[in-house]
Amino acid sequence: MKMCRKCHKWMKDNEGYLNGQEEIVRQEDCSVHPTMDNWRVARTVKTLTVWGMEAAGHTIKVGASGYGVTTVVISCGDGWVHERNAYLQLFDYERPFVELLLKEGMIERRECVRLIGDVEPRALRVTMKGSVWLKELELRIEAKKKLEEKIAIERALA
Repeated sequence: MKMCRKCHKWMKDNEGYLNGQEEIVRQEDCSVHPTMDNWRVARTVKTLTVWGMEAAGHTIKVGASGYGVTTVVISCGDGWVHERNAYLQLFDYERPFVELLLKEGMIERRECVRLIGDVEPRALRVTMKGSVWLKELELRIEAKKKLEEKIAIERALA
């Protein structure tokens, strides 16, 4: 995986997944750096959206098989996703994406009103701005694919 020095240091300090095969590159070429044009940011928004659409109390399994898989509640209902449990399933390098998305207003954070085990957990929800941004991004990608297909047909006919 290509990483800049800043992301590599963050992963090292936060005990992220490093397998020793990371290639140190400039920040512009970093595949982990939290910027809005990183494709992994859109994937993080999609993941939070899907979890938010589940009914309240929806559970997911976290952990590697053979090491004790645990079932945790992911959906608090009404589009809210249990933040701590979401971090268990998201990749290590996606955590800075959540903070970037909060800063950009694509997702919001608050104490959930629904009690889970007698506590009010911090929860995340994709905002309307985030939904619109994601839909526009998907439409741009779809339009680009259609244009490329059209160009390929034109080249084949020429």
